[in-house]
Amino acid sequence: MTKHRIPSMHLARLAAFNLCAMAGLFSLWIDGWIMMAVDGDATKITLLIAALFIVGLIVSARRAFGGEIRVIRQVANSLVMLGLIGTVIGFIIALSGVDPAAAGDITAITGMVSTLISGIGVALYTTLAGSVFSLWLTVNYNILHG
Repeated sequence: MTKHRIPSMHLARLAAFNLCAMAGLFSLWIDGWIMMAVDGDATKITLLIAALFIVGLIVSARRAFGGEIRVIRQVANSLVMLGLIGTVIGFIIALSGVDPAAAGDITAITGMVSTLISGIGVALYTTLAGSVFSLWLTVNYNILHG
């Protein structure tokens, strides 16, 4: 397989995009949003998504210097799938705490609402992490493929 050299214009776009995205991510971290997402995910799937994303960024950097490109797209697709799996798990957690028979008992509702909120947190945070990181890698892929 021959390795194609990436034009310097594409490398400049890749660097600019990733620097801007990293600045945005850093800003979210400073404001506490990153830890809110990590702490709000009881399953820690968001950490798995973040780790896989870092692998994708490393592959993107390697591609910029002559590595394989299709792996970037595969990692991006995997991030979406992990986000969706997290969504399903989150809804399972949310609904597992609901007991229709105890809905009339005011003391039981507190526990049900707590479990419901925790599960919805897992669902939303994993969907968000998987989607945003997948989009980031997809842009990298498109720049490198371009």
